[in-house]
Amino acid sequence: MSDAVGRAGFDVSHMRHGVDGNSARRARTLRESMRELGNAQTLAYFVKHNPNIVGVLTPTNLAYVNNCAGGFKRAGSVAEVLSYGDTRAEKVFRKIRVDSYTTTTMVVHLPKSMCEAVHYTRSDGMYRTRWVAKDRAEMLRYFDVALHQLSTKVLTGGHDAIHGYDLNLDETTPHIQIMADTFEEDSKHEGKLRVAASKMWGSHPDVVTSDGHQETRFQKMRRYQKEFRERMVSAGFDVEIDAHPVRSDRKESKADYVELMEREEAVERKSVKADEELAYLQEQAEELNVHAARTRKSKDAFRAWSIKMNEYLEERAKTLDAEKQRLPELRRKAFREGKVEAVAEARAEMGVQLAAERAVLAQKLEEAGKAIARGRMAEIAWEAAKEELQAEMLRLKRLPADFDRFLDTPAPGGRTLRQLYELSAPANQAKRSERVQSVIERHSSIPGVREPMEDGRPSFS
Repeated sequence: MSDAVGRAGFDVSHMRHGVDGNSARRARTLRESMRELGNAQTLAYFVKHNPNIVGVLTPTNLAYVNNCAGGFKRAGSVAEVLSYGDTRAEKVFRKIRVDSYTTTTMVVHLPKSMCEAVHYTRSDGMYRTRWVAKDRAEMLRYFDVALHQLSTKVLTGGHDAIHGYDLNLDETTPHIQIMADTFEEDSKHEGKLRVAASKMWGSHPDVVTSDGHQETRFQKMRRYQKEFRERMVSAGFDVEIDAHPVRSDRKESKADYVELMEREEAVERKSVKADEELAYLQEQAEELNVHAARTRKSKDAFRAWSIKMNEYLEERAKTLDAEKQRLPELRRKAFREGKVEAVAEARAEMGVQLAAERAVLAQKLEEAGKAIARGRMAEIAWEAAKEELQAEMLRLKRLPADFDRFLDTPAPGGRTLRQLYELSAPANQAKRSERVQSVIERHSSIPGVREPMEDGRPSFS
């Protein structure tokens, strides 16, 4: 971006007093300009309606209120500035007409010659340029001189007419927004004020030009701006002494100023882009010239290569035609070879499967033979145990032929041996049962024999 031109000046707008005064309108204006004194909700509202505001920078803004002693102090709330303005209005001696201009707002921007450009994306997504002060101390001095010039050469109410101002550093260009009134000292009533809007901003009999004619409001505004520029130049600031070629003949609001600056920046960007495109096209033209020269040098070589390529393609076409004629025979041969190979692969695969199945069957036969052998051994052992058990049972049950007669033999005491036998029989029967049980337990330990089944035969594992 080219070096920025430093333009010094200020923008002005006015408010009518209205039926109930203009406190509500002043409050709205101050809440916007002194938005750092509000809360997050109000800041979000202003950012939404003014995409030029960079919300994260708003806390760097500085709000001031008239300290009633020829200076300013930091404002803690918008209410302080409103209260000061209300106090000034209460001092007006005559009743203020509803159509009188009683409040003036002025905006003074820091000249771009005292700034450096930075690029950023606004809240609405548009890519824009912001201007940041090169030297903060010089910026503050510029605005101090501007306030002094306005309070001494423009506002007939002097320093007291300025209610307060805010230094905005969160928008496109650093600037101050000033709120003042159109009151001045009432010479006929000590300690009172009067409305002097026409004397300050319109045409008034007391304000005449050098040739004695009453100064018009347009002449007055041009004089204010000219004296403002001269004051800034004399104070040593890098600004132009001449008026802006467009803005000097019209009064603009802050929104008009921002729009004009954006248009100028857009034109500047288009100019830079056009230069870049021109340089790019020139570079492309040079590359095309070089390429053309190389093409001319290689033209003969390309023609020779083209001839050789055509010869190769013709020869290759002949070879392909010959191979095409042999294609049916090649297909039949491939089919025969593929069929023989497939049969061999199938046979080999079947042989492998049969061998695996034979191995599985052999293993199963071997396991079955072992199971049969175990069963036979267990059956033989069971038969032997059964015979031994039966013999023992017979032996235990066998009694002598004359055993009953023996039991009827008398015994001492008038009793018979049968009675003695019956007394000892339970013990003897228990002993016989124990012997039978021992035989059973001894033969039940035979390998392969489990508990007897219902038919009396053993079960085998």
